[in-house]
Amino acid sequence: MAESESQTVQGYGGRVDAVHLSRRHSGRGDALADPAEVRVTEGRRGSAFWNGCLGPGEEHELQVDFAKPAQDGVCNDHHDLPSRQIVFFLRHAESRWNRAQADYALVSMMWENDHGLSEDGRKQAEDLCRRIDSARRVMREAAEAEQRGETQGLAQLVGSVEYSWLQHFLLPDAIFSSPFTRAVCTAAISLKDVLVGQTLKLLPEAREQKNLGGADSTGVAVGQDISKHVEADLMAVYAGEGKVAQQRAMDDFRQIQLDVSDVSEEWWGSYTGETEDALLERVSALLSRLRHTRGSRSLPGGGGVSIVVSHSLLLRTMFKRYLRSAPDHRFDRIWRSLQEQILPYAGVVGAVLEWDAQGRCDIVEASPLLSTELLPPTMSLLIPDDGATSPRPMMPKSTIDAIQFLLPSCACSRREPTPSPSCTTM
Repeated sequence: MAESESQTVQGYGGRVDAVHLSRRHSGRGDALADPAEVRVTEGRRGSAFWNGCLGPGEEHELQVDFAKPAQDGVCNDHHDLPSRQIVFFLRHAESRWNRAQADYALVSMMWENDHGLSEDGRKQAEDLCRRIDSARRVMREAAEAEQRGETQGLAQLVGSVEYSWLQHFLLPDAIFSSPFTRAVCTAAISLKDVLVGQTLKLLPEAREQKNLGGADSTGVAVGQDISKHVEADLMAVYAGEGKVAQQRAMDDFRQIQLDVSDVSEEWWGSYTGETEDALLERVSALLSRLRHTRGSRSLPGGGGVSIVVSHSLLLRTMFKRYLRSAPDHRFDRIWRSLQEQILPYAGVVGAVLEWDAQGRCDIVEASPLLSTELLPPTMSLLIPDDGATSPRPMMPKSTIDAIQFLLPSCACSRREPTPSPSCTTM
């Protein structure tokens, strides 16, 4: 009969209350798994498996009881975790669902789930890849010039905000992606050079908000089958470029070390959709997960640098909840845009996350990078930005509502000055 023991271990997004050890074989030894090597699945209850052994060839299974997930970015066991992390959030490129929204042709997409990239989306991801390569080349040339003592013009470059961010972006400690095909394809195409020697880990917490039904927020594959689905989509999106381009895309993708350990079971949520509270809880779990990133740079407590490929609604929810007041009026429009609007396709925002002594998370810095053009804040459409530091006069809400009602609306019911792919969801 199998024996059982319990031990408290650290899990992401909160505390794991108990781990029950089931011995599949009787044998020597009674050591439990090292908590650092225990992989915990998402949820309040679940299973975690460790490939260690009690004795030669003996495996054991861990049954996990989860504590209540953390709220408001608070990690229950946070004292030994880094207090600061640098994270680059990247929205996926345009999907075929997004394209159908812009063309008012959603009916054609309703019988398919987890849509891949559109042709424009592929080009957006490729363009971001080129911008990353250009940034890497400029920084390499700057480093070589500095070694040669050629300092003319270097001070302005090295002192720029973009340069400081990109030093971290080009050498991340971890790279994560939503498991949805459009996000994995975006990572595979745009980050292919950054991913050299890295693992692309798929996180269920990084997926898009699940809507009722949600054709494009419902997955179709788990585990290793995700790779097959991504390969099929890459073949389709490169079909018009010829067999050589298709093969190159396949070769590039197969060079990526894809970690699907957290998406081995259904990860996309129920058909009925996701409440706002459930989404906030998942965002909290994502931030807690990112806090566990460790790096070699001089961040407090050994914090690291990570890249996360995710989705517009999740990212906007995150910025709205955790991005605090702008340090001064010069950043006000940027921060309000992140809280009110959605990121453009293949847009990149660098962020600094900090946790206080109680484990509460704040995003204390945020900056669009790599030519990412943010949409103007909602109110800036109505109130001119004159750079004044004094409060601007506000229109009565009834007037604002009336003006917004008259603005043309896009396929996703967001009213913008002009309908465009930039205003679609997902």
